[in-house]
Amino acid sequence: MKDKILRRIPYYIFALLGYILLLTGIFVRPFSVVTAVIALIFILFSLFYPTYIILKSRGEKLRLYISVILSEFSLLAIQLTGNFHSPFFGILYLLAFLLGSLTEFYVFITIYIAITISFITTGNHQFGDQSIFLLISLVLGYISSKKEFFIMTMKTQLNSIETHKFISPESADIEEKASMIFSGGDDQYTYYKENTLYSITDLIFKVFAPHTAAVFLVNKTGEFLTLGACRSKSKNINENVVIKEEKNLLYWVVKYRRDMMNNEFTLPVTSLDFYTKDEPVRSFMAVQITFENRVLGVLVLDSLEENAFTWEDKEKLKHFATIVAIAIILINDIQLKNRDSVKFSILKDISTTLLRHLEINEIYNHLHDTLKKMMPFDSLLLIHIEGNKGRFVKIFGDEYFKEGEGFNFSNSLISVTIKNNIPILRNMKETEFKRIPILYPGEHIKKGYQSFILFPIIDPRGESADNRLVLLFINKSQKVRYDEKMIRGIIIPTANIFATAIERSLLYEKVKDLAIKDGLTGLYNHRYFQTTLKEMLRESQINRHPIALIMIDIDFFKSFNDKYGHQTGDRVLKHLAEIMKRITPSGALAARYGGEEFVVVLPNKNENQAIEIAEQLRSSVENTSIKHNNTLLKITISLGVAVFEEKYLSSDILIKHADLALYDSKKNGRNRTTIH
Repeated sequence: MKDKILRRIPYYIFALLGYILLLTGIFVRPFSVVTAVIALIFILFSLFYPTYIILKSRGEKLRLYISVILSEFSLLAIQLTGNFHSPFFGILYLLAFLLGSLTEFYVFITIYIAITISFITTGNHQFGDQSIFLLISLVLGYISSKKEFFIMTMKTQLNSIETHKFISPESADIEEKASMIFSGGDDQYTYYKENTLYSITDLIFKVFAPHTAAVFLVNKTGEFLTLGACRSKSKNINENVVIKEEKNLLYWVVKYRRDMMNNEFTLPVTSLDFYTKDEPVRSFMAVQITFENRVLGVLVLDSLEENAFTWEDKEKLKHFATIVAIAIILINDIQLKNRDSVKFSILKDISTTLLRHLEINEIYNHLHDTLKKMMPFDSLLLIHIEGNKGRFVKIFGDEYFKEGEGFNFSNSLISVTIKNNIPILRNMKETEFKRIPILYPGEHIKKGYQSFILFPIIDPRGESADNRLVLLFINKSQKVRYDEKMIRGIIIPTANIFATAIERSLLYEKVKDLAIKDGLTGLYNHRYFQTTLKEMLRESQINRHPIALIMIDIDFFKSFNDKYGHQTGDRVLKHLAEIMKRITPSGALAARYGGEEFVVVLPNKNENQAIEIAEQLRSSVENTSIKHNNTLLKITISLGVAVFEEKYLSSDILIKHADLALYDSKKNGRNRTTIH
């Protein structure tokens, strides 16, 4: 966009205005410093600002522009050496430079020196000033004669600076690398391919001296031809031509794999499609560009003369076609190798980063952040599959679903993904997207969404096909369409790495649970309870919030154990633990204190709230049963509650008061709650 705006600026206006200013003698000594600075800034702007634009173009105005610039330098040299007395010589210098762009150096320099000597001898100037000006004139004269060389050199360097933006696997960020994979580095390799083809075409143009020499390339699907490079004496070349009709001779050469040479060409040249106007072409030759029995394009020559080409020319052109084919294959191969290198670098970066993450939520967050940089999506849902049920374990960018929420997914697309272990990609226009639910009937997903991808990751927690983690990518933009390239190039390799990281994280969580949780009930163990209670008390003291402790004991558990056996006793402990997990509010701590005793720590709960939760626990246990040999067994629990006050200066004192309350409950008949 910036280049398009700059190219619309009439750059030659700046050069001409600067030239006119110099003709007025603004730099003749003595001169006003302010005036000179302003004029100098304007002149420098006219020199350097448009140069960037003009060097990138191939316009015919280049000769005029450079001639004006060199004339400005000449006038500047005249005035700074005190030799200015007439603008007439400034106009002569401009004409000399324009002439110099069309003549040989010795012709131009003779004219230039004649003007310079004439200028010096017509004025009363110091010998030193004359010598300086003559030296400057000779330098400018040489530059003028060689300006085409300098211009091409500068243009090459400018293109080199701007186009050679290599994506280094070591320096680029992940977004650049992802762009490299999707685009294949098309910008930089298109530049190399184009310049290589133009170099070969230039050589062909010099060898055969045709009217036009052109290289046409077959697109990836083989459906049409586009112009890859062209050198022509004609100004009527259609550089944006797309050839896909069989009646075109070039398309015929590709389709039927036959070269062509016609020295009595009588068809209208517009039938070739790459001319915009008819020209008197009388000889035509087209040779296939092939590699390993695959047609890559067509090499074309034409001439305005009849019988311009011989069979030897045709054989020679075939050799050039081979060179073109090798160049194309070589550049494509380098492009693919570099793309693979960048892909490996991405995976290496991800793996290195994942080594620093062990928590499962950190890995889920990193998975989202990584994929967000590499591909477009509005929402990402991580769904854990258990049997025919799904559960949202992590949600990014979706306000309708909730983490932890479950659903049945029978007769939906996700069930197909799970059953066959395959990704599913759909875009809005596809009818199946409209007919079959993605997750479950009645879902909201299709409202405002344009496309999605379902991708299964095998869950390391089990080898069963029913245990999987599925990624659901949702896109709302009509400008984005998902394709197989995203799945193959980004999602599959990334998901494979993250699957390993998830396995490692789950193993870490398992080891961590073994250290802090009770193996039988799944509640936190005594040691973790003691450590966490101290931290919670400290926070309550700082924030001046209440904290309550409930101690629980199973009534007559020893007798129950002796009567029904230890295995049934273990089932009772698990049964109570499940009820505690269900009723204990978020942020609370439920733990097994030891044997048949349990504890619940309730931060930010006052006396009444603590008693209410304790009663919920008691009544739930009382009203549920445990099946044993076709018999329903019932148990009850006794509870003691203590609420933190300033007099409870330590966790030991709080535990002691809760224990005393529990003792009162058992003393007064059990199956009750007492507060101390």
